[in-house]
Amino acid sequence: MIVLWGGLASPLYASPQDSPTYERLERAAQMIRAGRIDAAETELTSLLRTRPGEANALNLLGVIRLQQKRFDDAEQLFLRALKAGPTLVGAYLNLGQLYLDQRKTARALWAYTQASQLAPERADINFNLASLYEEQRDFQRALGFLEKIPRDQLTTEHLYLLIKCQLGLGHKEEARSLAAPLKQAGAVEPEVAAAFALVFAKNGLPDEAIEILEAVRKKTPGSFPLLYNLGASYLLKGDRARAEEFYTAALEAKPDDVATLQALARIARADGNLEKALAHLVRARRLAPESPAVLYEFGLTALRMDLVLDALPAFEQLHRLYPDETSYIYMLAATLLRHDQRDRAEPLLRRYIELRPKDAAGYYLLGVTLRSGNRFAEARQAFQQSLALGANPDADYFLGLIAETEGDTQLAIRHLQAAIKANPAHSWAHTSLGIAYLKQKNYPLARATLERAIELNPNDLQAHYQLGLIYSKLGENERAQSMFKIADRLRDVQRNQESVGLKLIDPPQ
Repeated sequence: MIVLWGGLASPLYASPQDSPTYERLERAAQMIRAGRIDAAETELTSLLRTRPGEANALNLLGVIRLQQKRFDDAEQLFLRALKAGPTLVGAYLNLGQLYLDQRKTARALWAYTQASQLAPERADINFNLASLYEEQRDFQRALGFLEKIPRDQLTTEHLYLLIKCQLGLGHKEEARSLAAPLKQAGAVEPEVAAAFALVFAKNGLPDEAIEILEAVRKKTPGSFPLLYNLGASYLLKGDRARAEEFYTAALEAKPDDVATLQALARIARADGNLEKALAHLVRARRLAPESPAVLYEFGLTALRMDLVLDALPAFEQLHRLYPDETSYIYMLAATLLRHDQRDRAEPLLRRYIELRPKDAAGYYLLGVTLRSGNRFAEARQAFQQSLALGANPDADYFLGLIAETEGDTQLAIRHLQAAIKANPAHSWAHTSLGIAYLKQKNYPLARATLERAIELNPNDLQAHYQLGLIYSKLGENERAQSMFKIADRLRDVQRNQESVGLKLIDPPQ
């Protein structure tokens, strides 16, 4: 909003002889309102030749410069206007708006504060100051300005800011009370209801959000913003079934909405239905082929489904678009490792470590990569660096495997015990520890450990086979044959005996 006429700068027009100037200024203002910018500029330029210090003319010419997108010139004109007429509220308001548009918050606060000192009761000034302080999370000061606005002048926009401030201060009951009128059927438009609901949902009050949305839905049941935000509110509440129901309805109302498809994909993934999640993301990717969020979620879902050849192009595209974004570097390296392209994965991981030297995940995955190439000394160093930055049972697990490969069974046992202590459900560590005990001919410990491994992972081929060997040594031939048969069956359907615990990371925010 640009203020064409913020009040004349007293005492410029206190005497009758100033009326011709006033008429020329009013004429220029009317021209600006009518869009006759060139004519207004000519009028004001002519006036300023004879009265170069005319504050209102400088202010209006600044408005013209704003419309011409000559922002620096506009700022200087407003400042000149204020130097000539320090009480010209309109110039302060125009400066405030200019600074707001330029995201110069401190300067905008200065301009609006000066305006407030000249016109403390003006609702627009108090609202702008409240908005600025709310943005800085100074909710108490923001409320102070909002409370200066008479209740009968409060608009929906004012109410929205009031509720945000009350919630920001943790005053949930006050916010609920303010929201009561919004729960009347048809009280506000769907888009406005959605905005209010989002504020409550973000502050952990999904039921309040749902009440506001449902009230408006009685009048406009097919509104996309209402349906989408009902889905979001129910998801926040933890009711995935209802969330999916409303997101699906929202998608019917707006079939090409990428955000809705992403939301449905996340619900499906949380429910363990990766095929359904991928189907939603295929549609989303078709609609937004270069969306980083869509590409990341598509790649992540495909990787979890072991569809490496589908995940790889998505992460390669992300890396091309954002070559120094660490999340994309890491996930591309993880996918390449799954694709047995460690030569491509290694330089990416070294770049990741260069960018994030304090992140244990980078060293861990580099260790996995180096170990897969039988570079055990380098892999051990990488795993140790990962552990130095934070507990990681998988790093201990792999250090145990390296130690076992190098013939140090006792060291292997220590690392595998550490992995199990950190994660008692680590089935692969139990299997490897059981094998290590078997090598030491500690049959009771080996037996108990491998039986636990099978409890944790009934499809562990190696655990079944090794346990069969133990039963055989202990003379329990029937049990041994049972284990060998299960191992044979698993061998027919299972490609990998070892699981690489890839640490998937979050996308950039």
